[in-house]
Amino acid sequence: MIDLNFPVYWKISKVGNHFDILLGKMLQSIKLHEDDTFEKYLCAANLSKNQINIDNLKQMWFSKYEKKIYSLRKGDLLVVEGGDVASAAILSCQTKNLYFQNALFR
Repeated sequence: MIDLNFPVYWKISKVGNHFDILLGKMLQSIKLHEDDTFEKYLCAANLSKNQINIDNLKQMWFSKYEKKIYSLRKGDLLVVEGGDVASAAILSCQTKNLYFQNALFR
């Protein structure tokens, strides 16, 4: 059992009460819609403790609508959906045409 002795002045609440949480896009290996474009995305392998590696980005198809909702912006907090609890990082620079896959939460 873990002892969670937080300072009495800390307020405890659900993350979803303070932030918008979105799971990334499911993998799509084929073009499904007329407006789909082949785009780079981040997956769990791109994140480690407080770091984002963009050297080896994978690509998949995104619709115009999906690009709006899965587009990454400077300041986004990305958390790996499973596995190592500490696999999270904040996107520290502005990106263009970079999205995220369903192994990550934003």
